[in-house]
Amino acid sequence: MLPPPPLLSQQRRPRMLDRKQIAEKLGIKQETFRKRVEIRPDFPKPVLRLSRETVRWDEADIEQWLKRQRALAKA
Repeated sequence: MLPPPPLLSQQRRPRMLDRKQIAEKLGIKQETFRKRVEIRPDFPKPVLRLSRETVRWDEADIEQWLKRQRALAKA
């Protein structure tokens, strides 16, 4: 017999980051993030877009992208 599926409260919920939080994580200004990073084709797509200004990304996607960027910089 299989165990019951995890409760919704036990499931991993993505931590959502806004532009300001991502810019801080990258050590750049928000405007630089908008103009140079967000438009890159390899940058993760938002997981939530409520309006032009209200956009959120999954933190795990951002972390994976950062790891790839660091690996490319070392190569």
